[in-house]
Amino acid sequence: MQKIDGGYVLVSQKALLLLKAQISTRVLTTNEARGILGLLEMRSIRKAAEALRGKNKRGRALIPNYSAKELSKLTNLPFRIASKVFKAANSSDFFASEKGKLIPVPRRIIRFLAKCEKRSTILVLLTYLERGMSLDKGKIKNAGTAKASLIASQTGLTLRSVRTARAELLELGIITPDTTKYQRKLNRDGAYFTINLSWNENKKTVRVINSALSTGLLVVPSIACPVDNSKIPVHKISPPPIKNSTKISPPYRNKISSNEFRNQ
Repeated sequence: MQKIDGGYVLVSQKALLLLKAQISTRVLTTNEARGILGLLEMRSIRKAAEALRGKNKRGRALIPNYSAKELSKLTNLPFRIASKVFKAANSSDFFASEKGKLIPVPRRIIRFLAKCEKRSTILVLLTYLERGMSLDKGKIKNAGTAKASLIASQTGLTLRSVRTARAELLELGIITPDTTKYQRKLNRDGAYFTINLSWNENKKTVRVINSALSTGLLVVPSIACPVDNSKIPVHKISPPPIKNSTKISPPYRNKISSNEFRNQ
């Protein structure tokens, strides 16, 4: 069975579709959606602690406690907004029902969604999770196809916003690009994608820098180059403009009337 680094949470497809629909129709704001996803991660943390406590068989069962301070720290929301979102999100539980198709959502991606401030990125990534992640006889599948026009029609976003969000997810390494780009396949099914099950936001930058240093793409100089602190040459000031005269130019010929002799 393929493993997901950091663990995963089983979410019903109906709950995921409901959350995506309410974000796209603006019934939920971006902060409220982040609070709901933050609560989902907080519950998964407590379930993992309960499972570990059950294995160790130490002490009595504990009652899980939730606080707006923890939600604020998890989602990077201000405490004032987190407390308001906490009350609204706690009253409406999107993930209580576990009926129907279950989708394994990586917990690291849940934490990323809880901190994401872009509404388009949240909607596009939720669509990729819905179309890519699945359980088949105990095996986790993380591949699928999606057209930008289909995502735009389901989420109410523009094609430009969908492509921008997809480019951001590709840059972060959450999804992988399609290497077999046949136009007929793209027109029919859209681009293939796979969700990176070993993605880690915290170690991504360090991993990229280390790989670049090992392959020689980045070179750290042993001796720093001298810094040129000389003054920048100043150009001369341009001369003042020529003053134009406002006088009218004189006539080009003498306009005095001619003398006439009348007595001949």
